[in-house]
Amino acid sequence: MRTKAEIGNSEWFGGLPKGWNMVPLSALFRFSKGLSITKADLVKMGKPVISYGQIHSKQNIGVELRESLLRRVPNDLAGETSPSRVLSNGFVFADTSEDLEGCGNNVRNDSSHALYGGYHTVVLNPRRDFNSKYLAYLFTTDAWRLQIRRDLVDVKLFSVNQTSLNETYVVIPPTDVQKSIVSYLDERCAAIDEDVAKRREVIEKLKEYKRSLIAHAVTKGLDPDAEMRDSGVEWIGEVPADWEIVPVKADVAIGHGSDPVLSGDIPVWGSGNEPFKTCGEYKEGPVILLGRKGTLDCPQLVVGRYWNVDTAFDAKIKSGNLDLKFFYYAATCIDIKPFATNTAKPSMTQFDWANSKIARPPLSEQRRIVSYLDERCADIDEAISRQEQLIEKLGEYRRSIIHHAVAGKIDCSEA
Repeated sequence: MRTKAEIGNSEWFGGLPKGWNMVPLSALFRFSKGLSITKADLVKMGKPVISYGQIHSKQNIGVELRESLLRRVPNDLAGETSPSRVLSNGFVFADTSEDLEGCGNNVRNDSSHALYGGYHTVVLNPRRDFNSKYLAYLFTTDAWRLQIRRDLVDVKLFSVNQTSLNETYVVIPPTDVQKSIVSYLDERCAAIDEDVAKRREVIEKLKEYKRSLIAHAVTKGLDPDAEMRDSGVEWIGEVPADWEIVPVKADVAIGHGSDPVLSGDIPVWGSGNEPFKTCGEYKEGPVILLGRKGTLDCPQLVVGRYWNVDTAFDAKIKSGNLDLKFFYYAATCIDIKPFATNTAKPSMTQFDWANSKIARPPLSEQRRIVSYLDERCADIDEAISRQEQLIEKLGEYRRSIIHHAVAGKIDCSEA
């Protein structure tokens, strides 16, 4: 492994065009830590702050500061002379990342307003005037981030501290070239971002259609001519006359999760929509995982061995009157708002889930509904996947043109 001094040459960059210079990042910025705050310190009104969670958000493109990323802290925690204050054209880097790809994620303060680095951040404030937007584009490239990543080992959390940033180098073209690069990238990235935004809208419409399709099937059935009656449950509305309205506990046993102790390759689930680590303990599926704390509206059907921590309940069918897959579809529609407590992290108790009501058709009809939804949802999921693949390709193209522009491989003054 090469030393940081060896990385200081232009090898990571691929060779410097004539008139371009490579300088230490420390020559351009002063480094300091973000505020020593926690989520408990956040308020609705106060000084704007950005912490590592928002920096890692998919909404953050690094080059500009989006209002949706900001949180607030009380004024007395963020003084005007605080070293955690981010000046105009300064940057805030996340100092930890759960994966190597996120090492180097940052955001540029492109405004003149007060901004503070929050928890798990490193603040970079400029020592002198320069084109910070050019650097913002450079900071997004894998080539530049290689300097940070190459010394990191495979751990649960990767650390990007002041020392590692202090030892990196940046490539500085002549001022007029920087302006040309920024103008070129602004135009092309805006077009790509617009295309991505439209595709995300398509994805949201497809997801909403899927939700409505499931909700209609598990409450109204497949027969448009069926005689209907009032269910007495607001979110369910009218149901076919021969359907029953039952609490979840009538057919489902709900168990608690716990933290694993052993290491292994069994997927560990919380309340999110995918496993977040592995362990050595296991339970046998199939099972429906229901959120206890955090994300409550995305039950998961898990087949095979699994483990769930205490932010998720595991639900298994205990009677012969309910199909597991039908319950999964029904659980995605249960109105959780009356049960979710008014806290920073919404939560539901075992009692809340057990006493939630669902519409229960005859078992044979449940299975017809499951077959129908499996087929229709697979088509929708495929359409969503195609859009996501196109978004990924657009992201790759965006990263490619940024790299080629900041590496001087494109004459941006003529492009």
